[in-house]
Amino acid sequence: MTALPGPLRTLGRAPLPRVDARLVAGAALFVAVFMSNLLLWRAGRVTEPVVIAAREIAAGEMIAPDDLALAPALLEGATAALALPASALGELAGLVAREPLRAGELVVRAALGALPEIGPDEVAVTVPVAADAVYPRLHRGAVVAVFGTAERQTPQSHTVAIVERAVVYDVGVQAEGLAFGPSAPVPAGRLTNVTLVVPRATAPELAHALANWQLTLVLLSSSGAGGAR
Repeated sequence: MTALPGPLRTLGRAPLPRVDARLVAGAALFVAVFMSNLLLWRAGRVTEPVVIAAREIAAGEMIAPDDLALAPALLEGATAALALPASALGELAGLVAREPLRAGELVVRAALGALPEIGPDEVAVTVPVAADAVYPRLHRGAVVAVFGTAERQTPQSHTVAIVERAVVYDVGVQAEGLAFGPSAPVPAGRLTNVTLVVPRATAPELAHALANWQLTLVLLSSSGAGGAR
């Protein structure tokens, strides 16, 4: 049999590309160094246990020991400064939620506050309210003004400020079923009365207005509020 010429013997066979072994070694070394640095960087970022809400908590609700829990978190910057550490967990029971908290939400110091106190020159007065005539999310610690309207629906009708600034001590709610939030059902209902901390000197005028006038609660800014003014 006659042998084929050299060029015909290689027909249909593409030459394999040559791989530079130094290039492969360099790429492997780069990947190894990158992964090593990434692992060292992640190892240096230590998670710390922080306080979170164990369940959904409504604004104005008093915190019970089992309402909060600890969860590991990796926080940086401003968020890390706001978070409550594990050492603070035992000091939070008895405080009041200033805003709604979702289950699993990070709890910051500003979200909790103390119950309003009744000072020596103050009293607590309960004011009945109509559900459609008061802010439905009114809660403990909120600040309101009380206005009274006399001789309603007459030409002599007039409105005056009875209490310029009062702190909500508690709210009465008539349950009306369940309102389902993102994680668990929470009690729902309508406000029936609001207990206010007012100056003792103002209490007689407020009591008179309760018996004879229509009262209106006006929500105020809570900035700097520590009690009745």
